[in-house]
Amino acid sequence: MIKVITPGPLTTIQDGGRTGHMGNGLSPCGAMDEYARRLNNLLLDNPADTAVLECTLLLPTLQFTEDAVFAITGGIVKTSLRLPMEGGTVEVRTGTAYFAPAGSVLQQAMITRGVRCCLGLAGGLLTLPILGSRSADAKSGIGGIRGGMKLTAGDLIPDDLPEGGEGLAGRTLPEGWDEYLPQAGTPTLLHITKGPQFDQLEAEAVRTLADLTYTVSADSDRMGTRFEGTALTYREGFDGNIITDALSRGAIQVPPAGKPILMNADAQTTGGYAKPFWLAAADRKTAAQLRPGDKVRFELVETEDAVEHARAEAEDLEEIRAALTGATGANAPSPAAAAPAQAAPSAAGGPQAFEIRVNGHTYDVTIEKRRQ
Repeated sequence: MIKVITPGPLTTIQDGGRTGHMGNGLSPCGAMDEYARRLNNLLLDNPADTAVLECTLLLPTLQFTEDAVFAITGGIVKTSLRLPMEGGTVEVRTGTAYFAPAGSVLQQAMITRGVRCCLGLAGGLLTLPILGSRSADAKSGIGGIRGGMKLTAGDLIPDDLPEGGEGLAGRTLPEGWDEYLPQAGTPTLLHITKGPQFDQLEAEAVRTLADLTYTVSADSDRMGTRFEGTALTYREGFDGNIITDALSRGAIQVPPAGKPILMNADAQTTGGYAKPFWLAAADRKTAAQLRPGDKVRFELVETEDAVEHARAEAEDLEEIRAALTGATGANAPSPAAAAPAQAAPSAAGGPQAFEIRVNGHTYDVTIEKRRQ
């Protein structure tokens, strides 16, 4: 069990989202930085859709009432874990898994690069799934805890460290995993593709788009990111209003005022503003980490290029998975040194069956000599 001491301004429970219910008016929700959530679960050897705590601006103060292994991914944060019984403190950084003995307290800290981080636990957060997801949806009053609400002091979140999970402590993401995060003082480049109302924009507005710099508005949240800057204009006969149609994450609306709005994880399911652009899926993780005041530039790319970027992201995750496979921490047994717990008898020269235990997982392995 995890006890919330100080919640931070906005900490919610999020997984991969509540898919398949937009036709009933339910937003998918889910983690804003899905890439960071996936990294977290790779680091902790959790199933891909395991829920995490999504923390905005500040990491909360949490007490671990039972032994746990946790990791922080996404926005960069430096904090400490206060150990029980005057056991001192352990420095905690983004991108590494840590063992938290029962009674230890993770200290509140500010996110210094990016705006959101994911805090996950080995074994996951065991809140009640609603319609196939644990994601908090405050608008619909479902998921998370207390009907999709943000965490408050005193909240208790159930978890369950799997057998042997302590061996995950010390696992670290490969160098360079955080390159997607916005850089202070440098405009962030977001790749966009043509949306359904692209042809309604004036040709000059499209031609000059790449030269424009926009600023992330303070009036941004999990529903949408608003951008301040040069207004985009429409051709004669169009003004940015359309007959209401479907809307989903990644759509970029340009209302009559001409200022772009990026639809985020909690976006409504329908909308009456034109959608001239669509954010490339691989850039959602970067857009999710934009702070108010950050500068942004847009680059229009072909759909094929956006698909290629998404494939590259998937390959990056697979490379990280491979790098972590068999990776060990300070308290983890070395997979290379893992001796077979049991060998099944076999005829000479026949296949050998072994049961091998690594990091709390049991594997049945059969080895057979290849024929010459």
